[in-house]
Amino acid sequence: MEKLDYISEYKLDSLGSFNRLSALNKFYLSRLSRQTYIMDATEFLEIVQGPCFQIFFCMALMRLYSMLNELKEKITVLESKIDQLSTRCCCNKIESIKSQHHRDFITQNDPCLENKNAGEKFKEISNEDINHPNLHMIEENPQFIGHHELQISEGGEADLTRHLAECKKNPDHLQFIPVHQFNLDHLPESHRDLYDLIKVVADLTVRISVKMISERRPQFWPNTELPYCLSDKRGNKFLRIGSGCVIGLVKNEDEQCSCSNCQSLDRARSSWKIKILTATHVVFDDIEASETRVRLFFDSEDSPKVVFDRVDLINVSTEMDICRLDYNTCDISLVEKLDQMCKRYSDVRKRVFDKYNATRDEDKLMFIVSHPHGCSKQISIGRWNDKIKIIGNKYKFTYTTCTCPGSSGASVHCAGYDRSYNKYWYVHSGSLSGINYSSVD
Repeated sequence: MEKLDYISEYKLDSLGSFNRLSALNKFYLSRLSRQTYIMDATEFLEIVQGPCFQIFFCMALMRLYSMLNELKEKITVLESKIDQLSTRCCCNKIESIKSQHHRDFITQNDPCLENKNAGEKFKEISNEDINHPNLHMIEENPQFIGHHELQISEGGEADLTRHLAECKKNPDHLQFIPVHQFNLDHLPESHRDLYDLIKVVADLTVRISVKMISERRPQFWPNTELPYCLSDKRGNKFLRIGSGCVIGLVKNEDEQCSCSNCQSLDRARSSWKIKILTATHVVFDDIEASETRVRLFFDSEDSPKVVFDRVDLINVSTEMDICRLDYNTCDISLVEKLDQMCKRYSDVRKRVFDKYNATRDEDKLMFIVSHPHGCSKQISIGRWNDKIKIIGNKYKFTYTTCTCPGSSGASVHCAGYDRSYNKYWYVHSGSLSGINYSSVD
């Protein structure tokens, strides 16, 4: 009888329910031993016509379906990563200082080092790879306004980890440094004087959450026809999260504390105003300020919750995208802690300014500390690209230093631009075509 060499492409998972050694059993056993089983036509018909073939066929189809789904998922992930290579921030080695490889790259190409030729080469690469793509965008959009980087979470706090996992801008978040893991090794030796400044800025960084959108938000950004942030959501109530920074505190000489504890206990004590800086598109007016909560010292998921439950809007500028908030407190231990941090910031800032002021537009060093996706603090380090003139002698910076939804309002620190005397108070404002930008100052 004619022999058929039949080799299956599928590996059966189980056929243990068969009691007799049928042709299908023999075939299955041969597959387990990786041997070719030669069956005659009668045995082949027994398999095809028997009820066991349906099981075999269904299992094969299910396995094929599973393999196709796995392949589809891998293709989707691959396409996403390919897309991010061209648009995601911090994908250029020039901007990264996180890994040893990247630190070595900067050490070899940093223009502030003693090797002048290497510096010129770095500037040439930087201009070609980063600055030139901005020119076309600036011509079409002279104010360089893109989209906000608030973390919108209609599912509330519970959905924040999901937003982090599903992030499309920086899927792996490799260019962010968790603040509790940050150390000197994340900086090249020539720039380690920035370490103390980054640490104290991280200490003062806060997470800002708002639960409603004011009806007063304008339809467009000032002097443009570009839709203003969340103007299409006016009147809605859902959680959005940004970042901010404590910039100082002052004692209320003529006011008593109005915090919730003092109000509930009907007592009056001395109080202090804690000053907070963020972006206007994070907290637009006093209506939104009444629904704002500020969390301090959120360094890790295990950090204790220190929350300001009510803040006052002090001043705001839609054109510059800068907002000042105050929080009144009588908590003397908190006041002393923040006061020490602010004093340390002033001391360290002065040292960094003295070193980098003369070469600030060549070095272009910068860093941001923010709460990506409303989660714990992260540090991102890089270089700024351009300083764009917006209004009179007011400018905004562009950069590819890493940011994500939740970074809106985070303070932007450019080494050599001393944040004093009401100058250079920049916060993260948004992103346009893969390029991030600051507020105006």
